[in-house]
Amino acid sequence: MLQTMRAKAQGVGAKIIVWSIIIALSAFGFGFGTTALFQSGDRFAAEVNGEDISLAELERELQVRRSQMRDQFGGDYVNQLDDSILLQSTLAQLIRREIIAQGVLDFGLAAAESKIDEMIVADPSFALGDAFSADVFRSRLTSAGFTPESYRDAVSEDLSVSLFQQALLDSAFLTPRDSRNLADLALQRRDLAWLEFEPSAYFDAIEITEDELATAYSLRQAEFMTEPLIDAEIIGFQLEDLAGDDEFAPDEALLQAAYEAELTDYQSTEQRDASHILLEVSEARSEADAITEILELKARVDAGESFAELAREFSDDPGSASLGGSLGPAARGVYVDAFDTALWALDIGDYSEPVVTEFGVHLIRLDDASETSPPTFEERRAALESELRRAAASDRFAEIKLEADDLAFDAQTSLAPLVETFDADIESVTGISRSQGDGAFGDETLREALFSPDVMDSGFNSPVIEVGEDAAYVVRASAVYPATEIPFDDVRDDIRADIEFDRGSQMAAEVAENALARMLEGASAAEIAADASGDASDGAGWQRRDGLRRDDQDISQALASAAFELPRPAPGERAMGVIALGNGGSALLVVSGVHDGNTAEVPESELTGLEDQIRSLASQRDLAAVYFAMEQSARVESDLLEES
Repeated sequence: MLQTMRAKAQGVGAKIIVWSIIIALSAFGFGFGTTALFQSGDRFAAEVNGEDISLAELERELQVRRSQMRDQFGGDYVNQLDDSILLQSTLAQLIRREIIAQGVLDFGLAAAESKIDEMIVADPSFALGDAFSADVFRSRLTSAGFTPESYRDAVSEDLSVSLFQQALLDSAFLTPRDSRNLADLALQRRDLAWLEFEPSAYFDAIEITEDELATAYSLRQAEFMTEPLIDAEIIGFQLEDLAGDDEFAPDEALLQAAYEAELTDYQSTEQRDASHILLEVSEARSEADAITEILELKARVDAGESFAELAREFSDDPGSASLGGSLGPAARGVYVDAFDTALWALDIGDYSEPVVTEFGVHLIRLDDASETSPPTFEERRAALESELRRAAASDRFAEIKLEADDLAFDAQTSLAPLVETFDADIESVTGISRSQGDGAFGDETLREALFSPDVMDSGFNSPVIEVGEDAAYVVRASAVYPATEIPFDDVRDDIRADIEFDRGSQMAAEVAENALARMLEGASAAEIAADASGDASDGAGWQRRDGLRRDDQDISQALASAAFELPRPAPGERAMGVIALGNGGSALLVVSGVHDGNTAEVPESELTGLEDQIRSLASQRDLAAVYFAMEQSARVESDLLEES
């Protein structure tokens, strides 16, 4: 309840590393399959109010999006993406970004030059160690196709758009009356009943012929293929192995100096184990009343009553109340400021005065405190030696990767020169697929390189592929086994099950629609249930939920959403509809009652959070309206963008 959270944002600078890697791969022919989408006659990807979006910019953004999706969802997901759909969405995103950037300029807004400099210098992408490096900065920009000037322009545009967007979000407001009305609506409850129709209930009535199975097999042939497999050869370079050489061993003086530097930077971490009693502030209890009650509870503790028992009885923090008020140990800064300040002012066993925070009024007790001490030199020796060895070997490791990359390129189809130069061993790995592999090929990046056209189809060596910061590999395909057709008999049952499910889902939807029509004509719920289940008992099969709230999590979200999308029924009437369920079935849904929310009955802390959400949605709505107006007035031309 009391812990704070912080989020980080990602800007242009964070993409530099991604762009550098992409362009490096592209130089070796490891493209992502998008270039073929562009026709040679295209001069630009799009033109927005006379300003061009270049094909290079679109290609670069496509690569960045693919890389981000690969990190988030995995290579299999990215490999199945339709390139044309990805191109369309990426181009639309670039067009929208250009429209907004132009709109920001029209408003006369621009980021301060000093702020841009601060962002660039603080960007870890351009750091060498802990400090900004002009050499790294220039190298990253060159690899990504930027000049310092064009990069500053990109950062300035990103920052200006971000500030403009935040200004719009901050300017949105709702009147207290509107906010309360929307909160009442959000707190509305509905009484509903539903009758589910499962696809499996109709499987027995479905007949599927051999011809239908054979036809489905033919039409879905692409689904019934094995994965192509590759036998590979791989040479690996590990920083850890290189660092183990005697030439990189630190002497005793260097180890001692590193330890002394650690001691200089060492900051002991104190943790405080606390307990508290929280009284929430609401319309039923003012802040002044809560303070008075906290003082009364403190007086009872001073008189000898158990703090833990009072916390269990009176505290409005259910998590700690069940533990007698105990919050457990925590470091400074974990709690909100007022609570944190009060806690760190206490001696062990002391109680605070009433502490007011956004959560209410607290009585705090400090139960215990502990402080860490620095490790001894001997405790740190092995770790320091490893760190110093790795640091000393890192430059040589970078040289080895560059040299190996050149050798792999020059040798084209043989790893022998790398074996001779580096006294390296070749490892053979068999049966690697796009989705899985043994050993180092458990890494998706290596499998992507192995299945690239140059390596799989042409038999060339890969460039050096870095896996993390400490390992690099060169791979080649020694044998390729193309995808083969899975025999019909092996997938017959799967095809039958798919057809049964599809037809069963269709039949369930039709039966549900017929049931809805009958209820609208006056049939009773019991009659509908009897027809659906064959059980004549009153209401068999119907499920009911009274007082459902929009945010209740113990019911299907499809049902909950549909219940609040149905129109409000008149008194004594019912609202009805049919919805599709996530399991392929359908449900007949009946809303029989609506109970308006009442913010007066909601704790102040919960109401405050709800109103914050409502204001956030309102600000997002206003921002979308501004963007829509900008887009409507823009002149956009593109041969690549499909008309919607």
